[in-house]
Amino acid sequence: MPTTTSTEKQQLILAALLHGIGKFWQRSDSPLFEGSAIKNLDETHLRSFAPVDHNGIPAFQHVLWTYQFLEDFSDKFKKLRLWETSLGKLSELAARYNLPSTEPEKMLQLASTWCSGNESVEAELSVPNGSTESKRLLLQSIFSRAKISGQKATDRTLPVRSLSIEGTKPFLINEEFTASEVEKVHKSYRKLWSDFRDDFARIPTESAEDFLFTLQQVLRKYCSCIPMNTGKVRTINLYEHLKTTAALVTCLHDFSTEKQINTASIKEHDHLLIKMICLDLSGIQSFIYDISSSKAYKSLKGRSFFLTALIEQMTTVLLRETNQHYPNILYASGGKAYYLLPNTEAVTKGLARARHLIEDQAYYEEGGSIFPAMGEVVFGFRGTQVVSDDGLESLGALWKAVSDRASQQKNRRYERILQSSFEDIFSEKGEPALLSGSTDQLCAVTGVPIPKGKGNRLNEGDKDSPLITQRVNDHISAGKKLKNANYLLYANQASHDLSFSKLDRVLGLRAESGEARSGEQRLRLNSTNFLPPAAQQGGYGFCFYGGNSQPDARGRKEVAEFEDLCWYKDSKSGDPQYALLGVLRMDVDSLGQLFIKGFADKDKSFAAYATLSAQLDFFFSGYINIIREEADFKNQVSIVYSGGDDVFALGRWDRIIDFGKRIREEFRDFVGRDDLTISAGISIVNHKYPIYRAAEMAGDEEDRAKSHRFKAKNSDEQPKNALAIFGIALNWDEEFPAVEKLKTELLEHEANGLNRAILHTIQEAYVQSLPDPKTNAVDFSYKWRTAYTLKRMADRYNKNQKAIGDFIEKLNQELLHNDAFGADHYLKLAAVASRWAELELKLKTTANA
Repeated sequence: MPTTTSTEKQQLILAALLHGIGKFWQRSDSPLFEGSAIKNLDETHLRSFAPVDHNGIPAFQHVLWTYQFLEDFSDKFKKLRLWETSLGKLSELAARYNLPSTEPEKMLQLASTWCSGNESVEAELSVPNGSTESKRLLLQSIFSRAKISGQKATDRTLPVRSLSIEGTKPFLINEEFTASEVEKVHKSYRKLWSDFRDDFARIPTESAEDFLFTLQQVLRKYCSCIPMNTGKVRTINLYEHLKTTAALVTCLHDFSTEKQINTASIKEHDHLLIKMICLDLSGIQSFIYDISSSKAYKSLKGRSFFLTALIEQMTTVLLRETNQHYPNILYASGGKAYYLLPNTEAVTKGLARARHLIEDQAYYEEGGSIFPAMGEVVFGFRGTQVVSDDGLESLGALWKAVSDRASQQKNRRYERILQSSFEDIFSEKGEPALLSGSTDQLCAVTGVPIPKGKGNRLNEGDKDSPLITQRVNDHISAGKKLKNANYLLYANQASHDLSFSKLDRVLGLRAESGEARSGEQRLRLNSTNFLPPAAQQGGYGFCFYGGNSQPDARGRKEVAEFEDLCWYKDSKSGDPQYALLGVLRMDVDSLGQLFIKGFADKDKSFAAYATLSAQLDFFFSGYINIIREEADFKNQVSIVYSGGDDVFALGRWDRIIDFGKRIREEFRDFVGRDDLTISAGISIVNHKYPIYRAAEMAGDEEDRAKSHRFKAKNSDEQPKNALAIFGIALNWDEEFPAVEKLKTELLEHEANGLNRAILHTIQEAYVQSLPDPKTNAVDFSYKWRTAYTLKRMADRYNKNQKAIGDFIEKLNQELLHNDAFGADHYLKLAAVASRWAELELKLKTTANA
């Protein structure tokens, strides 16, 4: 294929992003020959775009709507100089991929086929009406097709609407639609399409790059909740199909241009034309909370936000050095990103430059605390089957291999830098000499040395305030701005010497809207209403970010401190009091296995994996904010970090327990199945306790939850799926409800006169039941002593407060003979319940909580 210009490549990307837009319009329009928006119904014209059946009726009719849409907006594309190039006219390039005649059209067809993973994709419904067919206009949840435990998942669909963290959860549908439900679906499509056209018309055309960026964001908003096709399986959303097709067509374009081959050769031979790259930031959890003092929280949120900016900046460097575009980002969230890039010499050299830039800047500017590990797999296709020189033959194997190779790089952390700069690093030249004592003092937040004459004050303007590093000062500043920010502005990042230390200049947090300049991208945080009404230039979009809304600092215009989360007034004196602080860490169980083995071969495709990743990120980066805004959590829980499938949150200890429970409930409802689970660990400490230790303790509890195995009577063993607290792991389905129920009963009876001594009795019995650490022997005399104590306690209450006496007698019996858990195990659960109740009673004694 002859060498093409960047304008032609941009046109090909644009054609890929819009090649299936006709599916969207067709579903909102009247049937083809019954008053549709298609203006030219000449048979010759129809045959040039879509194959026809024996009755002369076109199949894959959506391409006609695609063609019509592009023709309607031809003036817009002409301003971009993308309407007609040497590749052809945009409307024909995008619409003729089912009957391709030119090489670019064949590329688009091949990319679309690879993306869907199916060479014979079902035709779009031509007349989508009636109960059954109207149901097929709804996007099924990707989780409903996952293979996890053999359990059949509940079939759920998403509402036909624009993407939003409010109201985009999957929901159950009836087996048969009523007439009103059928009309509701069609009405929703008509409104959605009308809104899409309005937003599309407002995209600025001053720059092709900015236009493509904004278009991708508009497509994400409007096409994330509608299916790619209307077949029996409808789990891939239209946006991920369009975006991933664009990524694959750029790989085809660049590879075929460099090798001077055509699509016929690519299909005939097993050309390894694609690189899959995994960028995995190692050390992000410890980076967030590895801070040494009670002053930590001032910078905690800013440190978390910095990681979001960092992965964005690293992605920008990678795309810039390889000369690729935004659709090539398969997924980026939670400190990890995946890319599809052409396997060309130019990209290979660009990747080497990007790797060096990223590593050098992360090492010299972040002190090596974060390591950008990068893995790579090279592959191609045989039909729709993945092929590679490593013998990988499935997308699951590909995904695992590239992730594993990134993980392996973590064991060779900064090897190149250490080898090439050994003398400089381990000498007393430059800033490393800080280690030999040329410092006034340590940073009050991180504990790292501060060079003489440098540093900032923790409390600006207070000369007696402790010193902090410039980077910590940046984090504090970002956290303050984030509290009221609604927009994130990425400045023009074309400079090759742009360093991460200048991220505060690269990005800006804004409370109010404003027009971006050419080359800038303005993203709205946690809202998809992002396009200004009359923007003339710049790129626009949105991003979901877990925790940009933060608790109130008791009226102060700054980031809340730990004591603000735990503060309450004494119910009697009115004096300020501080509850204990809870630290929550949680993530999805066995998520790696879901990507590797979670789909049948016929369901595996890049678009499917991208849809799965996007859905998880939607929950943990977006929807989690809705949970935190609930009244019980709004001012006493702070999300420090949430993205990918991880959550790290702080708050008043009792609210944190409830918050973890709510996340688990909402996640189970979101995925629509019980065998895709989430585990959590909670530590409870004084609000002045070092946060890095509290976070480590919560991590230990999370590990305990991940190691938990629970087996109920007459059922299989359940791994993971647990909350660990007070050093004990509890299965979410069976053990946690039993503990919560007993805790509630203890509190209710205490309110009616039950002596709190019973809590000590239960906890003491559990301690006595543990094996001797030296002999591993158990002194079972605790059983009769506990039974005797509880019997006497029950007898005293049976005289005047029989309800309390009956409760104690029942508890005594459960501790001796429990059918559900066994007596010994039930004692462990009772110990957790009594400790939980004890903490609540301490809080309720002094607070109106």
